[in-house]
Amino acid sequence: MRFGHRKEKMIVLSILLALAAAAVWKILDLGGYERLLAKALAGLSAANLIFSSITIVPAGHVGVVVTFGKVSATELAEGFHLVNPLADVEKLSIRVEKQF
Repeated sequence: MRFGHRKEKMIVLSILLALAAAAVWKILDLGGYERLLAKALAGLSAANLIFSSITIVPAGHVGVVVTFGKVSATELAEGFHLVNPLADVEKLSIRVEKQF
């Protein structure tokens, strides 16, 4: 797997933000500003993980969840879905095509 997918970058960013929040929390003396900074970094990390878990399957498509190369037995219908942040969702067209 090559590093470069948007989801992978989001997960790495979440981990870095969480580590920064922990560093600010442990290293600094936790005054008012530092505590606020640590909470903001932890909140950004959590929000980033939540948003990287959301996937949208467009109309006329079906989503197939692939986690570490293993295909899930369930399919995702059209719409918004929460999936494992480490999983990829392959969107496949199910539209009927006319041949002339």
